[in-house]
Amino acid sequence: MTAPRIALVGPRRSQQGLGPFMARFLVGFGAELPAIVGHRPETLEGGVRELRQQCGIVTEGFSTLAEAATRQGLDAVVIASPAETHQQYLEAALKLGLHTLCEKPFLIGDPKPVASTKRLVDGFTERGLLLMENVQWQETWGTYLELFPPLGEEVPERFEMWLSPHAGGRAMVVDSFSHPISLLQRILPGDDIDLTEIRYSRPDDRTLICEFVYRAGLALVESTITCRTQTEQPKPAAYAINGARADREVSLEDYSMSLRGGDRAIPMADPMESLLHRFYQGLLRAKAGQAVEPERGIRTRMRLFRRLVDAFDTAPPG
Repeated sequence: MTAPRIALVGPRRSQQGLGPFMARFLVGFGAELPAIVGHRPETLEGGVRELRQQCGIVTEGFSTLAEAATRQGLDAVVIASPAETHQQYLEAALKLGLHTLCEKPFLIGDPKPVASTKRLVDGFTERGLLLMENVQWQETWGTYLELFPPLGEEVPERFEMWLSPHAGGRAMVVDSFSHPISLLQRILPGDDIDLTEIRYSRPDDRTLICEFVYRAGLALVESTITCRTQTEQPKPAAYAINGARADREVSLEDYSMSLRGGDRAIPMADPMESLLHRFYQGLLRAKAGQAVEPERGIRTRMRLFRRLVDAFDTAPPG
């Protein structure tokens, strides 16, 4: 079997871009990265240079995904470009028949994002294509349960998450809130899910707090998301179920990670690496002729995400 051939859209590290990290992981698994895609010549030139110098990856730049697919015989695409460009690349990937991993949030800026997400997911399903969203915090759930085994038997009543986004204001919601939604979906999955009693507050200029009730069937989970801007690395991040808090710890020496609960810490793989490996394994299954399909939860997550964004836009905190 030949290695999966993947294009990367959004190859540079500017601001919070994850493209170079994704490229390194995918090539490390055994994939080929023969193409990067970007609109601006300087983005492509810089991306080709940085991937070669920083990751040892030799690739070629293209201005459109269609040209990259035609020239390089692609199997898949990873969309790591700014959120407002996701839809155009998702549409192109579907038309070209490419398996796709898209950075979160899945869509932003579309006047009917929920309907558009459903149409895209249905299209990928009809074509038998893998479709995933980079909601990497889901990958930490197994380690969390190692820290707090009894919680696997409990009905969650309270969920809290603490994040440290780069930008403030509305960008906090757009950049960060796919994470808590995806974690709640992992804990209490399904399609019969809604958010109610959404309210925002801003205790100071750097902090935004969102409170809501996550309703999954008969389960009601009181939820609080606290975002506090920070640019320095490593950025604090944590979550808690029924008060049992786990903090992500990152070593800047080797970028190793662990989850800490009290005086106990459990090493874990980089959650993004784990998610990318699942995507890579899906590509191998597809190349072997096995059936693949979009991951469940993308449509529901977009609907819940839009509830949170719309609530902020309707009544932004003072």
